Amino acid sequence: MEPMFTPALHRQRHQFVIDFVKRKKPKKVLDLGCCECVLLKQLKFHREIELLVGLDIDGVQIKKKMHGLAPISTDYLQPSYDQLRIELYQGSVTEKDARLRGFDLVTSIELIEHLTLADVELFSEVVFGYLTPEAVIVSTPNSDFNPFSLDLWVSGTLTTSLSGPEQSSSRGL
Repeated sequence: MEPMFTPALHRQRHQFVIDFVKRKKPKKVLDLGCCECVLLKQLKFHREIELLVGLDIDGVQIKKKMHGLAPISTDYLQPSYDQLRIELYQGSVTEKDARLRGFDLVTSIELIEHLTLADVELFSEVVFGYLTPEAVIVSTPNSDFNPFSLDLWVSGTLTTSLSGPEQSSSRGL
């Protein structure tokens, strides 16, 4: 069976974040729902990032995957001027956590579809009302696989404190 998308959609979404990081050069990046730490492993090579934090509700999974974020031998051969700090936290995206404030970029890649409608509302309050990062990237599988499709956001069923010219609604990445 041939893949529906080439490259796979999750890779396209990760590449979207990487391209954004290259353009905007955020110093502090938070990945909500980091579970497998795949995006964090890719972002750790971007020298403009000084602090890289992952949050996931599954503490056991985080402990299993944290070894993949450890420095590799070339990190010691060519150290960057400022050392990258990587932190992983167990926690919920629906709860306010002071450790997660002050980030330039918050990502949430293919997480929101795992939340209940009530939790999606809390998620938006936490991210947009409490954390208030400079930029947020949220992705979700296409509407065929997402019980909380964009239609809920557009219809006003889900609300956020977003405002300004950069607020937009679009399907895809």
